[in-house]
Amino acid sequence: MQKVEKQRHYIHGDRHELDPELYYCSACAMFFDKVHFWKYHVEANDSLYESEVEYLDRVIGDDRCRPDDPENLFS
Repeated sequence: MQKVEKQRHYIHGDRHELDPELYYCSACAMFFDKVHFWKYHVEANDSLYESEVEYLDRVIGDDRCRPDDPENLFS
């Protein structure tokens, strides 16, 4: 049986693993440079990040498909 690779799960502000200039925006469901977050989501950044961390802890638990300590703009 083949081992199934886990898909990497990004949350708001996570740095892209292959392109360190890009960060995931959950409001837009795309990767952008840092300027995007301060230009378009400055008031929502912290709440978006915190709600996704809470969701991962509550629903996904230890099988979160994220590195142990991913670089994030808001952590």
